[in-house]
Amino acid sequence: MICERSETCPFFPKIIQGDVDKELEKMYRGNFCYGLFTRCARYVVFKVCGKVPDDLYPNMHDMATKLCGEYTKNNK
Repeated sequence: MICERSETCPFFPKIIQGDVDKELEKMYRGNFCYGLFTRCARYVVFKVCGKVPDDLYPNMHDMATKLCGEYTKNNK
């Protein structure tokens, strides 16, 4: 399956720049956008919180857990 946000995710234009980063982009897209997108930290935070910090990388699972926990705690 493909992530519903794969084409509009603001992570790539803001973070990925240059030829070296293009390889990193391929890796992230392959592993998350076009792979197990439900394991993408950005996807998880978006689904729970409705918005995602610009500097959250797809593999920042600990930060995603923290952000979602804080959001849930503050929005009961």
